[in-house]
Amino acid sequence: MASEHQDVDTVVAKFDGAPGVRARLEALAGPTSSLVLFSEYVPHPLSDWLTDPLERAELSERRLFDIVAILRSRELLHLDGHFANMRAVDDRVHLVDFGLATSPRFDLSPPERDFAARNVAHDADYPAMRLVNWLATAPCAGSRLRRPQDASWVPATGTCAGVRTATSRTSAHASRRTRTACPTSTSSISKNT
Repeated sequence: MASEHQDVDTVVAKFDGAPGVRARLEALAGPTSSLVLFSEYVPHPLSDWLTDPLERAELSERRLFDIVAILRSRELLHLDGHFANMRAVDDRVHLVDFGLATSPRFDLSPPERDFAARNVAHDADYPAMRLVNWLATAPCAGSRLRRPQDASWVPATGTCAGVRTATSRTSAHASRRTRTACPTSTSSISKNT
């Protein structure tokens, strides 16, 4: 357990005496060993791999749904599947950072079990939404919008009337298909605060 959490009473007091905080810290203090997971280093963020929407859209969709199928087959909820937690090499996409992962097979409290049940579709829906947003904005913004994991970057003025996507399942997640070509002028990009 982290040294700053060893004084359980002090930490619990900072959280207004929350019994859940106490239970969690006491559970962390109990084990006499810990587990460290090492995995292969995959240096390329997905944003570096997603450079051409027309070339990568269908493959990206397939890889994201492959990841979701693997998670579901193991009853695992990753819950943090944004593009910054996806790494790519060749034609493979790797999901990393399982720090928020949970499973109904874990020893969960009733509220935690309810949370897992309510969010079972999150690992499919959130990356699909990000992929659709990237497909709809990246071609119109040119090289200025190449980081799909940065949710704060959006077109400020003008719109891309839509983007013809080669994907079907992702578009179904987004509720509709859009078709058109981007205008020749580029939209200005601003950072929302």
